Amino acid sequence: MGIIKFIKKAIKYLYRETVLYAIWHFSSYFPLFPTFMSKFRPISWRWLGAEIGKGCLIGYGIYLDVSSLKRLHIGNNVLFGSESLILLHRRDLKKYCQGMSTHDIPMKEYHIYIEDNVQIGMRAMIMPGVRLGKGCVVGANSIVTKDVPPYTIVAGQPAKVIKEVPEKI
Repeated sequence: MGIIKFIKKAIKYLYRETVLYAIWHFSSYFPLFPTFMSKFRPISWRWLGAEIGKGCLIGYGIYLDVSSLKRLHIGNNVLFGSESLILLHRRDLKKYCQGMSTHDIPMKEYHIYIEDNVQIGMRAMIMPGVRLGKGCVVGANSIVTKDVPPYTIVAGQPAKVIKEVPEKI
């Protein structure tokens, strides 16, 4: 009975580590048809387990945790700039102590919530456990470490609010 359980685990691992990564890599880095691919990427991310709304456009070369995509929640009409990084895990440094191997530090996985009409600039980094409020804008090369309020513009490393978006008159 133990060998069957091992084989099932091995098949599940190989599926996750090869097929899912192949789908993500193809959709992220396929160089032809950039307009088509920016619309195809949300579809492929849904196949991989992410929750994505309608009208999203995803730029070239976005890096994310493929095996943790079920923890990524994206609203409608979200725009991702190219080469952004979305992290859904981090090391649990509360359990780190002297003499411990870095391989022994456990990983913790977190959800990321990106609400409707968010714009994420090129090469922005979204850290684990963050919520991006409705209508916010994340500047290029920013590192988002905390929740972003709705209708604000954030930029910097770490990202800070630089402006609130005014209401429509």
